[in-house]
Amino acid sequence: MIETDQSSLGAERLLELGSHGFDVLKVLTGEPGVMAAGRLLNWELSLAISDRVDAWARSREITLAPEKKAIIVKHLYLKFAAQERIDEVALSETLFMAA
Repeated sequence: MIETDQSSLGAERLLELGSHGFDVLKVLTGEPGVMAAGRLLNWELSLAISDRVDAWARSREITLAPEKKAIIVKHLYLKFAAQERIDEVALSETLFMAA
């Protein structure tokens, strides 16, 4: 009975809503979660990673399928996002394994 202020919208209730497929961020803010996630993404870091992957592929005369490049960039972004910088060792190791 959230609509009638007879029930609180606590964390447990939000988790329950999320488990039933509700977009919790939309419930809270009125904005779809994917839009909020796009605002939170560090676009500069994402583009820097993408550029580094492209440079690596060019230097080895490799053509990466777009799907493979996307997986590599996503993996690296998730690895580097908390530090907000590219870790050169992790970048090299990941690209070596992807080759």
